This record gives sequence, structure tokens and C-alpha cells, in this order.
Amino acid sequence: MDTHDGFKIQAFFLPAAKRYERAHDAKIFAGNTMVICNPNAGYAEVQQYSNEFLDFYLDFGINVVLWNYRGYGNSSGIPSPESNRADAEVVFDWAKRKTEESVNGKKQVKIGAHGVSIGGLAASHLGRIGAVDFLFLDRTFSSIKSIP
Repeated sequence: MDTHDGFKIQAFFLPAAKRYERAHDAKIFAGNTMVICNPNAGYAEVQQYSNEFLDFYLDFGINVVLWNYRGYGNSSGIPSPESNRADAEVVFDWAKRKTEESVNGKKQVKIGAHGVSIGGLAASHLGRIGAVDFLFLDRTFSSIKSIP
């Protein structure tokens, strides 16, 4: 997807419905999505294989969006606190569209943000602007200035 200043952000939408149905032998309305904001130097591609929260969300019928900050994976540019916040808004909009497409616009969708470590910056920004319905901050920090 394109950022507001012309860079590319790589993201992955992982639908939960089929996984939930296999695990629970039941149908589910998978209209909820969690956007995971990676820890420092965390690649979305690695998160797919080593993230216990990914399994938790998918097993409970919650779609997951993983994305790479600028300069990681196939995302272009150089990461910064400012670009991470701005890019999180672009990813959120994309996640909402993908979730609505996955349920054919039949019901209202809910989008959450899960920020891990430095990802707390992007996730808490989404919470601050009122974009997300749910915010989970995991081992993050209270201020970027407090990081040694």
C-alpha cells in the first residue's frame, strides 16, 4: 500500500474464519481484526512463525494484520517515530477495508491494535486518535524519550 508521502508499506491480512472453523468445528463471523505493530527490528514475515498472540487471535476467530515498518521487508523508506505513526493510520484504513471485504460488508467490523515494544508507539497512536476499538500494549514504554 502507498503512504501519504509516497513510500510503500508491506502488509499481510491473515483471515481467521477457516482456522477457527477447523479448530472448533463451528462457523464464525470473522469481522474483527487485530493489527499487530511489531517490536524493534521485527519483520512481519518472522511474526508469522514466532508469535503466540498470532495463534491466540486466529484461534478465537480474529483476523490478523501484520505489517513491516519502513525499511523492513518490502516496505520502502527509513523508519522513524513520525513515519511509524503516520503509516499505522494507512495500515489501519487498509485493515478495515480488508475486514469489510472479508465479510462482504454484512456487519459492522471492529479493529484493534496490538503494539509490542516499539510497536506500542504506532498502536497507542491509533488509540489516541480514536481509530481502534481495542488497544493492547505489550511490554512497551511510556515515552520514546525514556528509552536509553
